[in-house]
Amino acid sequence: MPRPVRIVGVVIALAIVSVAAFTSVGPSVAIGQENPGPSFAPQPATAAPSTTPVQTALPNPISRPEDARGITQTTAPFVPPSGYSPPPVPPALWFSNVASFSVPCQLHSSRIYLGVVVDGRPQTFLLDSSAPYSLIDPAAAPSRDAPIKLHTLQIGNVRFNSLLAGVAKISAGAETFLGKPADGILGQELFLNYPVRVDYQPCSLTVYRDVKALLDASPPPDAHPLPLRIINGQPQLAVTFDGGRNAQLVVDTASDADADLSQEFWTQNNLAAIAAVPELRRWLPNTQLSGATARVSAFSVGSIAFDRPLVGVIYTNTRTSGYLGDGFLQNFSVLFNEPALQLTLTPTAGNRRYTNYDRSGAWLVIRSNAVVVKSVLPNSPAAKMLSPGDRLIAVNGQPVNDLDSVRALLAATPGTSVSVTFERGGKQHSGSIALKTLL
Repeated sequence: MPRPVRIVGVVIALAIVSVAAFTSVGPSVAIGQENPGPSFAPQPATAAPSTTPVQTALPNPISRPEDARGITQTTAPFVPPSGYSPPPVPPALWFSNVASFSVPCQLHSSRIYLGVVVDGRPQTFLLDSSAPYSLIDPAAAPSRDAPIKLHTLQIGNVRFNSLLAGVAKISAGAETFLGKPADGILGQELFLNYPVRVDYQPCSLTVYRDVKALLDASPPPDAHPLPLRIINGQPQLAVTFDGGRNAQLVVDTASDADADLSQEFWTQNNLAAIAAVPELRRWLPNTQLSGATARVSAFSVGSIAFDRPLVGVIYTNTRTSGYLGDGFLQNFSVLFNEPALQLTLTPTAGNRRYTNYDRSGAWLVIRSNAVVVKSVLPNSPAAKMLSPGDRLIAVNGQPVNDLDSVRALLAATPGTSVSVTFERGGKQHSGSIALKTLL
């Protein structure tokens, strides 16, 4: 057979086998009927699975290693020797090898503001040499009980432990009357334990480790050492007023007057005033003192004569004759050496800073972050324009930002004209105040 014919025969045979294979798979379909496609009819149910759960064997438990077995023996608890007690925590600690340290301070309305750390929190305290004990504002207090215990209070290299402090409303009052809020007051705990030097210009506080460290620093030749007494927890100094009237006055870094006298002392000693106004601008925590302000001829502290001091006459009962304030103290470098019962005054360079009464007659305070007129003296320059409740907006064309700068402008040289813009009843007004000496 020829070769091409053979190949054709093989192809035909393969085709026949393929047709046979296709026709033997699947159901037959009648000619002329369409392919119905796959069926989705339910299929007969199969036998249900067995409900008996399959049991799986648990693994064998892990045996405890030898070194983790229970302890059957232990040492007896430590028993301190009979009569033993741990040493008490010292009331104050000095964290330095140096004999002294200095910290900066700030002056607001002649009051001294210091940075301290209370129970690990930085805070701002007023320095008050007349306070028998420290105070803290309720907002800064760890509790609301009075007195409370401050675990630690640190200033510079000195830390006081378990310090008992009173609780008083300080922050709001300090902001209102002094122009800056404070978290507390640092009192006699510092002065009774260490010699302290207060400098006003620039403001700084120097603390000495002990009296020996103070003696090692030789005093300046113009220093005036004075005997000091501690009465009722307050440092007191002998002061002689014009006419030989003697008084024991508390040395008070928290008063901006030259001196404050009780009305009883003033009356009993027949003190006379050169001039006076029926107003006392004096704030204390939780209260505001009432009284009058006067200028007297003179007083002397040791050999230091002080002419025409500004004196507050306090209309209240007090256990002391009065206070010697910052108006006098700021003219000196003041060294409190209460451990040795001595106070040393060293005159600072320059002329005496004469304490004057506000020459406008308007008592300004801070309320709701604004400088507001609290009161106005009758017949004063401010009385012609300002009223209580007025809010100052600008002075001499400068926006009012803080209390200190505005008070300084209103205490300028007599005859100075000061322009003032203020708000009253939602409306702005402007005018000028001609300053004059009121006291």
